Amino acid sequence: MITLIRKKFKFLVTTTKCCFENLANETFYKIFEYLELNGIYHGFFYLNNRFQNLLVNLNIPFQINLSTISKSHFDLYN
Repeated sequence: MITLIRKKFKFLVTTTKCCFENLANETFYKIFEYLELNGIYHGFFYLNNRFQNLLVNLNIPFQINLSTISKSHFDLYN
């Protein structure tokens, strides 16, 4: 009887996988508030079209600390 219940329980249990890309845009905007713009660009821009669109249309204020950017990265934006 217990074995039958366990089999039915295993059948009824479903697993839900959460994918980072399934988060709402607003969640990413909140995450981006805690990161430097340079890191956001290099970390997210080339992942897929959705992230490219998020970053291109990003409309939240940022403070950019140029002293933390290497000359080679600075030259990429110049």
